[in-house]
Amino acid sequence: MGRSLTLAALLLLTACKARPGPPAPAPSLVPSVEPPLAPLPERPVSGEVAFELLAVEDGALLAWGGPSGLQIALLDAAGRARGEALSVPGAPEESVVELAGGSLGSRVGLAFVTRSATGAASWGTLGDAETRSFSPVFALTAATLGDVTKRGHVGFAVSDKNEMVALVRGADEPCAEPKGPSCAQFRFRELLATGPEPRGLPISVPSPCSAPLAGFELVKERWHYGFCSQADRRPDVTTFMRQREPFYVGVATPAPGCLPLGATKVGDDALFVFQCGDARRGVRIGDLNARERQVDLSAVKLECRLGRPLFSAPGTPRLALDLSGPLGGLGPLLPQAFSASNARAVWTGSALLVGSWMAGKVVLRRFECRGAELARTG
Repeated sequence: MGRSLTLAALLLLTACKARPGPPAPAPSLVPSVEPPLAPLPERPVSGEVAFELLAVEDGALLAWGGPSGLQIALLDAAGRARGEALSVPGAPEESVVELAGGSLGSRVGLAFVTRSATGAASWGTLGDAETRSFSPVFALTAATLGDVTKRGHVGFAVSDKNEMVALVRGADEPCAEPKGPSCAQFRFRELLATGPEPRGLPISVPSPCSAPLAGFELVKERWHYGFCSQADRRPDVTTFMRQREPFYVGVATPAPGCLPLGATKVGDDALFVFQCGDARRGVRIGDLNARERQVDLSAVKLECRLGRPLFSAPGTPRLALDLSGPLGGLGPLLPQAFSASNARAVWTGSALLVGSWMAGKVVLRRFECRGAELARTG
């Protein structure tokens, strides 16, 4: 009897040991948890407007004037740095005052203004984000400086035919007519692989504001640009629309008494942005057959739909900008809750990146769609 019980116990114990446990989950079925995104790095910058943020293929590009000259950081779609920062070859070891640029695909153009003990000058460079390469800088013109805390010395625009054109302030000259002590001189320079080439005639701006360039955009075959002059101690912006075929130059004063905040491209229009007292106003300018159209940018709404942002604002017609793909030049459109007046902003296709000056550094912030809300995530 005892042997039978012992044998039965052994058989039961053996069966328990041999019984297979539950199958291990297949590796492909194990849910992966992505690590949280690291904070976006801050970078010392030489001036309040000495930086630029551009949308490029698969991400963004941040350029800034730092202690080691002109620096470039290539970013992924979430704003994280791809490799070490680049130094643009041949950049003068001078303080960068203002920086502007444009991009088309992976192609990039930059123009910047520097200040030294001997004076101010503007420079340009071409690059490719995919190959992480930039040309040695080339000189554009000597320059006169106004308010170095505001944008208005240099503009940059890129056409859909990959024309990369800088509009730079040169050395002031006496006015042809006695409208002021001097006139600001602006010149167009197209950046080519062989160097800069003049385009069009110089423009003389009488009684210039402290930040006289109000904006510059290339839209199809049209060149849109604007300048700010002082009239009876108030700013007055004159905008120009120049098209090639049929040749036509349109001149307008869209927002008398308002301060210019920049310009951007919206569809087939150039949109100039102004601060008018406590209100922010946009003026859309198209071809010679289109009248000026007002946009109330004080009432901008920024919400998410289908995982991407949608800008909207009252106007004639209503502004509705659906960010279906990567897009730059969004700084002038952002509500003040997202950016300061000198900020640069791009949509990478998955995140809104906003670059701002703060206490001597250029600071990047990231916003992503979380349901219907565009939430800060970095």
